[in-house]
Amino acid sequence: MAKVRKNKRANYWEVDYLDLFGKRKVKGGFKTKVEAESAMVDILSKVQTGTTPGDCKMTFKEASEIFMRLHASK
Repeated sequence: MAKVRKNKRANYWEVDYLDLFGKRKVKGGFKTKVEAESAMVDILSKVQTGTTPGDCKMTFKEASEIFMRLHASK
């Protein structure tokens, strides 16, 4: 799930989304809502394919669980 919202204090748009581990991430600095929405589409496609950089301290077990969830068929 992802959401585009306006940060009223800093007066810019930001994308709020969940990464591969289910942790909430916010990417901001977009001048218009259209820019933020197009970035949201890119972010969501990368999250769904598993190409976003995750945590650098990932264990082999965590990496294998993500691989099995994304690529292995039941």
